[in-house]
Amino acid sequence: MIKHQMKEKHGGLPRKAFKKLIKKELEKQKTQTLNELMNCPDIQIDSEQSDINDHAKASNEKHIHKNVACDGCGVSPIVGIRYKCSVLKNFDFCANCEARRDHDHPFLKIVRPE
Repeated sequence: MIKHQMKEKHGGLPRKAFKKLIKKELEKQKTQTLNELMNCPDIQIDSEQSDINDHAKASNEKHIHKNVACDGCGVSPIVGIRYKCSVLKNFDFCANCEARRDHDHPFLKIVRPE
């Protein structure tokens, strides 16, 4: 009878399968929440990134990297500094994603698309 009561508590799933299902759902929600936070315009960026943005505003130069999309947030085209992965063939980050996201390889900093 105890086993029957345990199965009812978890929707008929064994405890191990139920824990695995919960863990999978939490991982999915964690990734979703992190992506939402990374793309939130209300979040302050760090002081180094702020210095870069201040310098770009002062010079009034906004370079547009046509036909290039950020692999972090999906913005297209990338405006401002573009960060291209030095190892992966087609992997780019915008300045915000480069500052906020981890990546296994070094980037090339491309200021002007020429």
